[in-house]
Amino acid sequence: MFSPVVCAVDRLRALIDRFSPCFAIRHIWSPKGLSRARKYGRGFGALIRKQAFPFPYLGYRLLRPITGWLLALVRLKLDAARYKRAWLIGILEGYAAWPCWRSS
Repeated sequence: MFSPVVCAVDRLRALIDRFSPCFAIRHIWSPKGLSRARKYGRGFGALIRKQAFPFPYLGYRLLRPITGWLLALVRLKLDAARYKRAWLIGILEGYAAWPCWRSS
């Protein structure tokens, strides 16, 4: 007995198998992307402060870009390191600036 879901999954697997396993996506880092990462980070940091997330969650959210930044530096992926650093700085700026935004 065939089900439409099983047929769809089989078709999807067949489609994926057509592609080469060495297919990779490469990100192109640009100054515009760094600026966007910092702005998004600011919004995210302000959200964390505004919603009063617990301190362990804040630590986790800061640890992720710090770890990514350091790993990118070790791997000599300087563009990725700049991106992670911009995201981290944005989070810190947004977290620190939230009360000022609310009062204005």
